[in-house]
Amino acid sequence: MKSRENCPVGQDLFKHCEKVEQRIFEYFMKEYHGNEKSIIAKMTASVDAAFKNGINFRMHSHLNQFMVDYDIIRVLRDDMGYSSWSDLSVTERDFCFKNYSTTKNRKLPDWNIEEETF
Repeated sequence: MKSRENCPVGQDLFKHCEKVEQRIFEYFMKEYHGNEKSIIAKMTASVDAAFKNGINFRMHSHLNQFMVDYDIIRVLRDDMGYSSWSDLSVTERDFCFKNYSTTKNRKLPDWNIEEETF
C-alpha cells in the first residue's frame, strides 16, 4: 500500500482522534506543542510505515491469545455451526488454543461453558 499524495491518512486520523480518542489527541497535542501539521505528518508517516509492505497476515496466532474460552466456543457454535469439540479436526483445535496437542493431553474447555460475569 503506497502512501497517498492527496488526502493523506494522517488528516483523517487526526480528525478521528480529535472527536473520539480524546486521550490520544491530548497526548499528541502536548507532545507536538499544539502543532497540528506536525501531528498530521507524524500520523501519516506512522501509518505509511506500518502498511508499506501491504497487508500483513499474522501466522501462527491462536484464538485464545485474543479471546476467552466462552467467546471461542460461542463463535464456533453460533457462527460456524459446530456442535462439539469432536466436530473440529485436531488442526482446527490447534487454531483455537495455543499449544493444543492430543499427545500432550491438553484438556479443552467444557463445550457448554457459561459466560463469565464480572
